[in-house]
Amino acid sequence: MKKKLLINTYKRASALFRDAAHAGHLPGWFQGSIRSLSASHSNSEQAGIPKGIVLGVPRAYWEDVEAAYPEWDLMFARRSTLPETLVAEVTRHGLRVIIGPVPRRSHVVALQTHGFGALRLSPAPLPQLLKGKTFARGFVLEPSTPWLTGRRQSEMELLVSRPEIVARPVMRKDATLLAELLAVPENPAGPILVLDETRIGRQWTAQEEAAIEQFSKLHKRPLKRLDIELEGFWKPEQLSQFHDALAGSSDVVAKQHPLAAAALLLGRRPIVGGQMFLSESGFYRKLGDKKKALKGVPLVDQRILQAVCVLLAARYVSDGVIVDPLAFLGHAKTAELEAAS
Repeated sequence: MKKKLLINTYKRASALFRDAAHAGHLPGWFQGSIRSLSASHSNSEQAGIPKGIVLGVPRAYWEDVEAAYPEWDLMFARRSTLPETLVAEVTRHGLRVIIGPVPRRSHVVALQTHGFGALRLSPAPLPQLLKGKTFARGFVLEPSTPWLTGRRQSEMELLVSRPEIVARPVMRKDATLLAELLAVPENPAGPILVLDETRIGRQWTAQEEAAIEQFSKLHKRPLKRLDIELEGFWKPEQLSQFHDALAGSSDVVAKQHPLAAAALLLGRRPIVGGQMFLSESGFYRKLGDKKKALKGVPLVDQRILQAVCVLLAARYVSDGVIVDPLAFLGHAKTAELEAAS
C-alpha cells in the first residue's frame, strides 16, 4: 500500500511531469528510460517491478532512495558485504546493479569482472531544496555516464543541448517559476567565494592560485575559502555552509567542484578552472578571464537548464515522500497547477 501511494504521489508531481515525462526518467532518445532498461528482468516477484541492488549509498540515505524510486524493488548492500557474496546475490536474484556516489572499490571491480553493467545513482546537481528549516534531498538515476564525472557528456547534458525536445509552453511556465524560487542574488559588496577541494589531483595549481588572487585584487574584494570534500558535498551540514556562503558572496570560483553546478542552478555564473558538468553550456566563466561579463551567448536558456536538472531528471524526497519542487518551495501559483491537473 505504501509503495502504491508513493507511485500515485509521484505521478501527480507537477504540470511539467504530466506534460513532458515522469521525474527521474531521462527520455528514451538518450537511452535514459529506466523502465525500459529494466523490463528484461522478468524474475521479479511482482510483474513489471524491476529488482535492483544499491551499493555505495550511506545507510542514512537508504529510505530516501527507496522512496525516490517506488517503481523499483530495491535491496541495499552494506560496505561490509564481501564482494563474492555481492556477486552471488546479484546472480541468484537477477538484480540490476545501481552504483551510488561512494561505492567500495572491491565491489565495483568484482561486478565489472563478472560482466555486470550498472546504473549510476548520484546526488542531484542541485542536491537539496531548502524551505525554511525543512529540506528535500535530490537524486538522479542515470543509465551510463554520471553527471559527477565531468569527463564525458552525460544524458542530462545531451537533453539540455536539445531544448526543442523539452521546451513546451507548460515547461517554460514551470521553468520561469522555478528560476524565481531558486535565485540566490549576488551581493556586490560581498567576498569572492572560492570552493576548495583538497583531494589529490583536484588542488589549485600555483598559476590558478595567482589567477584567483589577481581576480580578487582586480575587483577589490576579499576571498572566502570553503573546503568541502567531494565525498560528502551533498550532506545537509555541508550544503548549509555552502548556501550561507553563497548568499553573501559576489562571485563563485571553483576548479571542478560539483557545488559549482549547484551555484549555476541557483542562478549564479561561477568561474571554473577545469572540465566539469555543463562546461559546454556557455554559462561558466573561465578562470583567468579579467572581464566579469560572459564571452558569447549561452547555448540554451538558463531556465531550461534549471528545469531539466531540477524538474525533469531529479527526484526530490522530503519526509519519506516524493515532492514536486514547485510545490515544496511554496510558490503561490502551485495551487493553480494542481487545480489544472
